[in-house]
Amino acid sequence: MPSEHLAIYQLPPAPPVEILCCHYALLRTWDYPDLTAPYWRWYWVDRPGASITLGGKRFELVPEQVVLIPANTPFAAHNRSDIGFLYIHFFVEAVYKQPDPAPVVLPLAAGQVRLIRDFASRFPELEREGVSPLFSLPMAFVTLRFTMRAWTKRSSLSRPNIPMPSRTRGSPKQPA
Repeated sequence: MPSEHLAIYQLPPAPPVEILCCHYALLRTWDYPDLTAPYWRWYWVDRPGASITLGGKRFELVPEQVVLIPANTPFAAHNRSDIGFLYIHFFVEAVYKQPDPAPVVLPLAAGQVRLIRDFASRFPELEREGVSPLFSLPMAFVTLRFTMRAWTKRSSLSRPNIPMPSRTRGSPKQPA
């Protein structure tokens, strides 16, 4: 008998994602007046006290939400108090039209907050035990897809697909 399933749980399909990094940092100072990168950013904080400014608008970061910042979007980041900061940088192959520069703010259910908080709490333990950060990537992928799926559902109705330049996988070329 190969296997007998009582139930199978599977994440729904989401756009292909390439995770570049996943880090958890305890920050006393987070002050970047001008950030832009060719990759997406996924931000979560463990307590209020941080914000981003994008398109002239200030957005407070709170534990009950995840903020996605699209690739090539200029913004500033600041904090007023110490924060625990979980972030993921990634490329996504899906394309969306974003009419105005704005972050994608995704409210989280209580279970999602617990999942993310538990994931973030494991980083110091893994570092103390000398476990490779690569072991965090599967959880980062699950966490990212968990929130991306909700955004994709909402976005598909309001944002048409627009062709964008394709990105070559692998390391970016260094200038000669």
